[in-house]
Amino acid sequence: MLPLLRREGQRVQEQAASKIRDLEARVQILTQAQNALNRRIKQLSTVSRQYTDIQQELKIATDNLNQFLTKREALRIDAGQRKTPWQILTPPGEPIPSTSNVKRMAMLGVILGILMGVGVALLLDKLSNAIHTPDDIKNLAKRPILGVIPFNPDLEEDEKLTSNKFASMADLAGLVQQVRQRIGLDTKSHQHAASPFLEAFRSLYTNIRLLNSDTQIRSLVISSSVPGEGKSTVSVYLAQAAAALGQRVLLVDTDLRLPQLHNHLGLLNTYGLSNVISLDLDVERVIQQSPIEEKLFVLTAGQIPPDPTKLLSSQKMQNLMEKISGELRSGHL
Repeated sequence: MLPLLRREGQRVQEQAASKIRDLEARVQILTQAQNALNRRIKQLSTVSRQYTDIQQELKIATDNLNQFLTKREALRIDAGQRKTPWQILTPPGEPIPSTSNVKRMAMLGVILGILMGVGVALLLDKLSNAIHTPDDIKNLAKRPILGVIPFNPDLEEDEKLTSNKFASMADLAGLVQQVRQRIGLDTKSHQHAASPFLEAFRSLYTNIRLLNSDTQIRSLVISSSVPGEGKSTVSVYLAQAAAALGQRVLLVDTDLRLPQLHNHLGLLNTYGLSNVISLDLDVERVIQQSPIEEKLFVLTAGQIPPDPTKLLSSQKMQNLMEKISGELRSGHL
């Protein structure tokens, strides 16, 4: 045991000696740093004294400069007072208008008018609450834009075409054929023609499906603030886009004041939503299949009731919505 204890004692002594050497090196480094700090403090005191002396010299020079400037102004005033007074050599005559002044003033007036007009236009645009671009809607609503539908001049002709009254089924068939051609649906291939207008609705439908990846969106409400903003057009083309992509779609016209969906699709409006609610008709017998898409089904508005708001807010309307949703989910409809 004694040899082991000796070796252990020697090892401890060596470790202690190593720590002592490290501490001595640290003490030496700290001493050098302390000496360097002391030298810098001495230099700082010297610089501070020099700075104080420079400030005093600057103050003296500033005072002298002010005195010299005051004396110079006094000498100028004295010299001006000793000069010979002014004499009129030529009497003043009538003023002659200058053409250059008129042109310059006209140009200044035009530039000033343009600047004022631009300023007023910017101010009015700032104060105006009108929406001009999709970015304005995005900034106001603080919500993402799902789609932008381009202007389609053919819609005006479609409206004139579908507004005509038809008296027979032959007229109805001809009207459907014309509507199919107008919206870009080829009757032979049964495929939608490629156009920016229809592609915008396909993109809109795709973005709607991507809104919620966990639960599929099965129902949508399309409305507008005032009549004539295009809710019927958006409803029809969005339903056609979904049906063209293989989805079973039920399009319900709840505009019980001025229904237009049946005109857009070339369908009869003898019975519809109002009749189902008020007369307790079977909804499956009233639903019509669209002649444009096989998987597109339409429930027209029906006869216009005297109080549409009361009819739409009734318990029968809620029961009908629940029934339709259940049959759509189960695939019976």
